[in-house]
Amino acid sequence: MRPTHESPELVDDKNHRAFLNRLDEIRNSGASFLDGLTLTKLYVAQQGGFFRVLEEEDEVADNAVEFTIGGLTATVFQPYPDIDRFYYEA
Repeated sequence: MRPTHESPELVDDKNHRAFLNRLDEIRNSGASFLDGLTLTKLYVAQQGGFFRVLEEEDEVADNAVEFTIGGLTATVFQPYPDIDRFYYEA
């Protein structure tokens, strides 16, 4: 008998892949840091996730924001002030 609902683990995996795919789309579009940040905030809010701005003591690049959906966390950042590109690590 086939289950009528997907397991929570399978749902999380699909959500995580969708999140990473969205981040890749934003990065590959050549979005500026601020445009990418805005698009990521919108996506994460629509998915019920949250974010926090990282502070200097977190030892990451300036303008870094940590986004979480389910159990997956990705950090969006601008590595240098003169490089206006969207980058992320997950």
